[in-house]
Amino acid sequence: MLTLLRLFCLYPHCYDKSVIKKILVCVLYNINTVDMNIYLSLINPNIYDDNIKGIVYLHDLIKECQFKKLWNCINNKSEGNNNYDYSFLQNYNNFTCNIRKYILNSITLSFEKISIKQISEYLNMENVEEIEKFLNENKWTVKKIKNKDGEEQTICINENIENIQNRKNISTYFNDDNVTSYINKLNS
Repeated sequence: MLTLLRLFCLYPHCYDKSVIKKILVCVLYNINTVDMNIYLSLINPNIYDDNIKGIVYLHDLIKECQFKKLWNCINNKSEGNNNYDYSFLQNYNNFTCNIRKYILNSITLSFEKISIKQISEYLNMENVEEIEKFLNENKWTVKKIKNKDGEEQTICINENIENIQNRKNISTYFNDDNVTSYINKLNS
C-alpha cells in the first residue's frame, strides 16, 4: 500500500481518491500495528476530499482518545460540524473489534480499575454479557463490589497491568558496583 502511495506521489496525475480512501481504511482497520502518519505523509493535503478528511478525522479521534465521539461518528450520531459519512464502517465487525481492542489497550495504560458503565461507553457495547466476554478474552476481570455508600457496583479490573507496564526497579539497571564505577569514570 505504501508503494502505491509513493507511485501517486511520483505521478500525481494518476491520483485515485477512492483507492486512497480504501488504503486509509485498511490502515485504520489495522491501527494496532500500522502507523497512519507514514501513510498520511505521502498524501498531498490539497487533494483531500470529504472521504479522506473523514478517515483522518476518525484517526485523530482515536489518537486523542475521544472514544465517545468516535462511536457517535461511526454510528452517524455525530454532533458539531462533522458532516462526513461513515455508514460504510458500520457493517465491518472486524473493524469494530480491532478498534475496541485498541481502545482497551489505551484504557489498560490508564486504568487498573474502571466501572462497567464507563468501559461500556468507551467500547460502545451495551450488552453486559457481551462486555464481560470481550473483557475476559483480553485478560480483564469483572467483579461486583460495594462502594463506600454501600451500593453494589460492577467494576472491571485489569489483570494484565504488570505485562503492559513492565515495571522495573532502578536496581535492575544499577547495582552498587556499577554506580561506583560510573562515578569514578565521571570524576576522572
